[in-house]
Amino acid sequence: MLENKQDESKSKAIICKIANQTRSPQLLENTNLSQNSKDSQNLLIHGDNLDVLKYLQNSFKNTIKCIYLDPPFNTGVSINSKGMKLKYCDEFDHESWIELMRLRLTACKNLLNEEGCLFLHLDDTECAYAKVLLDNIFGRENYLNTITVKTHAPSGFKVTGKVLLSCANYLLLYSKNKNKIKLNPVYLEKEYDKFYSYWLYNREECHSLWKFESIKDAYVKLNFNKCSFKSLIQSSQINKKDLEKDIANFALSNPKQVFRLAPIGGGAKIKRNEIIEHSKAHKGIVFKTSSENKDDFYLLNGNQIIFYDKRFQMINGQFRPSEILTNIWTDIPWNGIAREGGVSFCNGKKPEALIERILSIATSENEWVLDCFLGSGTTAAVAQKMKRKWIGIEKGEQIYTHAHTRLCNVIRGNDLNGISRELMWQGGGGFKFLELRKKVNLE
Repeated sequence: MLENKQDESKSKAIICKIANQTRSPQLLENTNLSQNSKDSQNLLIHGDNLDVLKYLQNSFKNTIKCIYLDPPFNTGVSINSKGMKLKYCDEFDHESWIELMRLRLTACKNLLNEEGCLFLHLDDTECAYAKVLLDNIFGRENYLNTITVKTHAPSGFKVTGKVLLSCANYLLLYSKNKNKIKLNPVYLEKEYDKFYSYWLYNREECHSLWKFESIKDAYVKLNFNKCSFKSLIQSSQINKKDLEKDIANFALSNPKQVFRLAPIGGGAKIKRNEIIEHSKAHKGIVFKTSSENKDDFYLLNGNQIIFYDKRFQMINGQFRPSEILTNIWTDIPWNGIAREGGVSFCNGKKPEALIERILSIATSENEWVLDCFLGSGTTAAVAQKMKRKWIGIEKGEQIYTHAHTRLCNVIRGNDLNGISRELMWQGGGGFKFLELRKKVNLE
């Protein structure tokens, strides 16, 4: 009888040991699916993202610079990818969705380094609740911004029967430590600003000798030997619209000699009120005063002279007029992204240009990026092209049919869509393909 009880206890202990070891997953490399893995730290991981995030805590704690998450929006619809045997679940009860996100966001926070940040991509279904959840996990003091992204125009069948059409997604942006976060400024290219309407002939000389006139008249004199823009138009030698386009190109090619006049207000007006009034009383004369900045402060007719080249930045390798990025993004095209990466992912794929902007803001070359809702592999593909190190996690079969296929094309230089042309991407790099497995050891 005693022997039977001892045998029963021993059996239970073995079963318990097996169960515990079975629940202890391991990340094992599938060398058949890895690409140039000896020379790469990038990780493409197949497995439940929560299990994988927990597994990564020891090796990558306080390491990741940027995490981008594109989870189920919880719209109440399950999506079948057209032509593929894939089902993307997007229907949870609200409490389950919150708990799902709470566990993953907590694990993600632990992986971020002190200068890192997280972008959570949602629509308006759960966005407000996610904001409260993120406040609780990251702390309200570490909230940075909510970015509104225009996803499509109000046209087509989506407009039918709608009073207010939803055309936006949202990016909730949080830092690990707001006191240490350093985001990179991003500039958008702008067309010629017609307010920059003056041409300065001799900027290199002393300001008291400056000669200037309207840019229209200056262009006409320099190119047509006419006395003014008006006289050229009246002579019918050139179409007015074509001439204005040429003047715009003229300004864009010579921004150091183009300027505008801007009213002076606030503290600058109080500080310089005496010389401002003096300038107003002496029309047509340029005055100079000291500036707290490196550049001198010039006045004409009581207004500040602002040179056009101060609005220029290097954008895609060209010196172009620009404005700094705000939290409203309307310029990223969503039409035509179905072909990006050479894989179709109905209603789930995000534009490469969107991820490029996020990584441009939050990271520099060779820093770590993580996406644990990888989907078709957009984040990893963009990170590869931008020379970032990356971890991509996906539990669905699309990691084999979509993400792996896409990333192999990127590495081999066969992916010419998305941001490839802009970055002149020709291939390179690699990744390790890891699979989360539950290993049983009876020893």
